[in-house]
Amino acid sequence: MKSLAYLFKQWRTVRRNQGQVLSMNERNLHYVYPHNQRSDYPVADNKLLTKDIVRELGVPTPQTFFAYSYFYELRNLQADLQQYTDFVIKPASGSGGGGIIVIAGRQGDCWTSVGGTLYTLQDLRKHITDIIFGVYSFGLHDQAIIESRVVQHSEIDLLSPFGLADVRLILCRHEPVLAMMRLAYTHRRYPTSLIQRRNSTNSSGYGSTVAESANPLLERYSTNR
Repeated sequence: MKSLAYLFKQWRTVRRNQGQVLSMNERNLHYVYPHNQRSDYPVADNKLLTKDIVRELGVPTPQTFFAYSYFYELRNLQADLQQYTDFVIKPASGSGGGGIIVIAGRQGDCWTSVGGTLYTLQDLRKHITDIIFGVYSFGLHDQAIIESRVVQHSEIDLLSPFGLADVRLILCRHEPVLAMMRLAYTHRRYPTSLIQRRNSTNSSGYGSTVAESANPLLERYSTNR
């Protein structure tokens, strides 16, 4: 049985480290909700609407090939996809990276994902149907987006060979307060959420460089301190 001194030492270590990590609940309660208007949430939660806004500001975005909102639109899916060998299928309002399929090539009548999985037309139709039905957006009606695939620089491939690396910059009242780079270093068919990947290792097989760390600017803007 571990001694009380050892357990107390571990408890003090945990308490000390707590101040270095901003939890998701604390982030939402003290920063996201107080500093953002509720009316803006639908825009931020919809990739198509966000694309329209940032494109007007001159920010490059992947080209949207198709957007499906209703099941009957899928009757043209075969003709729509016939001309493309690589693309990405994703929900417009999905959460945590769920529902994303990255197609990198074609073999006969099938499409091949970056992980080597073969998808028939029927497989893709069913997946898009699930997206519209709300499987990846908390059961709410959603849109399925098919857009161009972003291919990262060969130098970044050396760091993140099994997935697209990205940089996240978080602003609070127009000031940068947090930044992180996400690197996928273990192959997986579907990516998991950003929160699950913020540690160096986890059960999903993905890793990222850093968690959301405490910052003096966040202390200044907290509404509960």
